[in-house]
Amino acid sequence: GHNASSGTPTTYMSIPGSTGYVGIGTTAPSKKLTVAGGISGSDSLFISDTGDAKINLTSHAADGNTFIDMTPTGGGDSYIRWASDSNSSLTFVKQLSGEVPLLSLHSTDRVGIGTNAPTKTLTVAGAISASGNLDIDGNMTASGDAYFGSNVGIGTANPGRLLHLEGSAT
Repeated sequence: GHNASSGTPTTYMSIPGSTGYVGIGTTAPSKKLTVAGGISGSDSLFISDTGDAKINLTSHAADGNTFIDMTPTGGGDSYIRWASDSNSSLTFVKQLSGEVPLLSLHSTDRVGIGTNAPTKTLTVAGAISASGNLDIDGNMTASGDAYFGSNVGIGTANPGRLLHLEGSAT
């Protein structure tokens, strides 16, 4: 390319001879393909590797964010598709000094929050705070103390006192 205002050449693409790397918008590519600026496409992006296949998003701005935006048009849905073998998981982690599991989805149809080893359909490691109703269809097992901030009903959906029992006990 050529810069018309200064008369100097403008580099749009470079292929340094010794590295085999290709740079678009840069003269110093650091990977097999380095693009400085936005990328637009109209089909799929395939990444395959014999080791770990990764997509790394890095913001170098002091207050920069990274996003994966999915915007279907025409009323379609957005998916993150995870094709797994019989013993794998999709885990969202927070990386500090180590990896802290935030959410784990397992091929065993189990979900872990705060753990990457759920033992039940939903396993939560840590305290839970909720507002609204907790509806349990089945048995409830607790180890430790239970605290309730309002009336408790057994056999009734509308307890009128701290502990309201309905029915007969045997």
